[in-house]
Amino acid sequence: MRLHKLLVRATGALRRLARRSVAIEKWLGLELGDQDIRALQVACDRGGVRLGAYYHWYLQKLVVANRLRQLDGPAVQRMIASMDETDYGPLDEACRAQRGLLIAIPHHGHYILSIIAVAERLRGKREVFVFYGDPATHVGNDLFDQLHGHVWGDSPWVHVIHDNRAGLVRALRALQKGAVVVIMPDVLKDEHDTLVVPFCGRQLNVLLGTAALARKTSSAILPLVALAQPGLGFVGKFGTLLQSPADREQGESQSAETIIHNDYRTTLALFHQFETVMDPCMIHWQYVRGHYARTAAFPDIPGDSLDDVTELFFSDPRIKVDLSNAVRVE
Repeated sequence: MRLHKLLVRATGALRRLARRSVAIEKWLGLELGDQDIRALQVACDRGGVRLGAYYHWYLQKLVVANRLRQLDGPAVQRMIASMDETDYGPLDEACRAQRGLLIAIPHHGHYILSIIAVAERLRGKREVFVFYGDPATHVGNDLFDQLHGHVWGDSPWVHVIHDNRAGLVRALRALQKGAVVVIMPDVLKDEHDTLVVPFCGRQLNVLLGTAALARKTSSAILPLVALAQPGLGFVGKFGTLLQSPADREQGESQSAETIIHNDYRTTLALFHQFETVMDPCMIHWQYVRGHYARTAAFPDIPGDSLDDVTELFFSDPRIKVDLSNAVRVE
């Protein structure tokens, strides 16, 4: 990686570029429209960097991705070890409990390297299942399958499972047996299946699947964000362990609405932890362009305005229904 690190350092001047450069975008293979540039500028302003910082980050991603495709398993492990600056104390502590553990990591920074590093850390101690979208429906995810074959082959300790019915069943069974499942909760299939959370200045549609998996299997959730470091390094930032109310704790008396509410609260806490780490460096998030293409922010209602908002809500004609003749037979 020495030459690659030299390339990244030599092109560091890109970070000082304040304006758009179509020539650089063409060189990097980037296809950006005007709306993309506006969205990236919002993210750059939040992080206090110039647009060129995004170009430089995209170059780093290309360098790492191309290198990963060239190496065999042992070489991949050596490369990642040379780049990894993570403190794994929180992971070791979370694994002391003999129960299922969900490691929730967004598509941020060198997240692929962080996932491999976590699996290597746990290999031989706990079974690890990496849960992600099926390459048949998610373009680019074939890289995960290839890396699994290169790095672990037919190892009984590390497995890949796809986001389909069969994969979901395997994830549930693995967690029930005390395994570790790595999941990326910032991706979705159908926006109609999501709820909205506030995230880094905008609304974000999220699935409640991570919280539901934890609830159904009495597992804990450990947030993890991969942060890029200067010179092609990375550090994994672990968050605070989250405990989702288990089905057996909620009992049969809990309504479906209450269970969804609890899953939402867990998901909200998870993304709040992501936000704390990611907000200054949102240009490193895979979905940053789509996120800041939205103009609407999540509504923030101060406590002293609740009375006024409540009055407006109950005076809305869409909820003022005459129930005096709810059932009428003529």
